[in-house]
Amino acid sequence: MCKISKELKLSTNDGTQTCDTWAYYRLVEGENDYYGGEDLWMKQLKPEIKQNHKRTICSMLNKSSCFDFVLIPQEEDILQIIFNKNKGSMVFHYFIFSNNKWKTIYITSKEVSYEREVIMYGKITNGLKSPIKRSDFIYDY
Repeated sequence: MCKISKELKLSTNDGTQTCDTWAYYRLVEGENDYYGGEDLWMKQLKPEIKQNHKRTICSMLNKSSCFDFVLIPQEEDILQIIFNKNKGSMVFHYFIFSNNKWKTIYITSKEVSYEREVIMYGKITNGLKSPIKRSDFIYDY
């Protein structure tokens, strides 16, 4: 079973290619472009693995900074984390900053982009202790 590394680090993008990435979204006032369409049907991590990932990352975000720079989150900011170690096996996790702490949230990529814009993004180093395996998923197409 794939687990999150205790050395998870979210870095700004320095041009280095990486499989694992993050994006930081903030609410914007006024009209925002909304790109319609459907979410991709993707493989689903087993619920116990997904919960373990979310719990571990959320705890790390609230206890110490996983970022390699100073981040001052604002209410309703959303952090998207994408693990893409194996081709076709992308795993998305979302967190929202609410009441001065990070919380897990269920939201689709379509919903997160509505009324929000990416204000920064980057790469993840030391994200997973081991690669995501085919057996970590419920649906495999």
